[in-house]
Amino acid sequence: MKSFSRDEISKLALHREDSCVSLFLPTHRSTKQVQQGAIRLKNLAREASEQLIEGGKRPAEARDLLEPVTKLIEDDWFWQHQKDGLAIFLAPDLFRYYRLPRAFPELAVVARRFHLRPLLSVLSEDATFYVLGLGQNQVRLYEAGLDGLHEVELDSVPESLAEVMKNRESERQLQFHTRTPGIQGRPAVFHGHGDEAGLQKETMLQFFREVDKGVSEFLGTTQSPLVLAGVEYYFPLFREVSKYPRLLDEGISGSAEQMRPEKLHHEAWRLARPIINQTRDAEIQNYGNLSGTGKTAATLDRILPAAHHGRIQTLFLDEDQHVWGSYDVVREEVMPEREATADNEDLLDLAAVQTVLTSGTVYLLDQARMPERATVAAVLRY
Repeated sequence: MKSFSRDEISKLALHREDSCVSLFLPTHRSTKQVQQGAIRLKNLAREASEQLIEGGKRPAEARDLLEPVTKLIEDDWFWQHQKDGLAIFLAPDLFRYYRLPRAFPELAVVARRFHLRPLLSVLSEDATFYVLGLGQNQVRLYEAGLDGLHEVELDSVPESLAEVMKNRESERQLQFHTRTPGIQGRPAVFHGHGDEAGLQKETMLQFFREVDKGVSEFLGTTQSPLVLAGVEYYFPLFREVSKYPRLLDEGISGSAEQMRPEKLHHEAWRLARPIINQTRDAEIQNYGNLSGTGKTAATLDRILPAAHHGRIQTLFLDEDQHVWGSYDVVREEVMPEREATADNEDLLDLAAVQTVLTSGTVYLLDQARMPERATVAAVLRY
């Protein structure tokens, strides 16, 4: 499995061949539902085989081309290690698949290039976020993205609560009179700070202050969302002392150390995604602000030429729609057709791929959120 990135998308977008197979399906993290994924992929492989044969391949050739997919269908271990969606790309000299935290509608497309639109909204999201695992014995910080998370090293954070308590105990010793001169046997006197519960809370707050300082220094000005994971009792204490501006209100209850990485990532992504989507909402608002200035477009006749000339800054697509047809680059002519054939392509996908190749951003939206309720809309660079 390749790591999902803009470079990977660009390589797939530039691949041209008569038999490019693209398969998308929802998958399940729960081992109780793993067989559903295998069944869905088997059905999609059958559909892809029919498309290949319709396009001129012999049945044996279609079977040979789809052999890597057949092996995945029969691989139990593979289905026990899934996320929410699976994308597979297959050609005579290429095989890629990506497990991603997005459930894709089932889709099989065979064309002269790969069908990439379902992936592009995932790519467009600046999905970097962090998970802070709080525990008395260990503090861990994870950097997370769309395809998983990994631990990062924190140099200036106390390793444990015990380390902070040891330092505080040294300070407390300064407040004891171990002996009063001239009076033998007088017991030590502690000039108190409230009851023991209050002292323990203050120790925890000091611990979290030091953790927050180290984490904030590490994150710097990234402004990425930060999700807490640990005992729920810790959350309000940490928030009381934290100065990090994008600390999320909700956290993950449970030990980050003992939680499976896939589950920790899934729960953290569920909390971080609405915050990350604020950028998308700002882009939709920007379209409305620019409407009527000549810097927006909402028809393929304008958008496809602009995409090929690198003029699209932000592209919005209705996630449930396809527009099949062809585009003449020289004449800049759009020729839509009623249905998919071996000789045409999804023109919305074409616009999306060209936008990504020229460093634009693509958002797939439901119809209710689309600017002007259009099927496609764009903010132009010029």
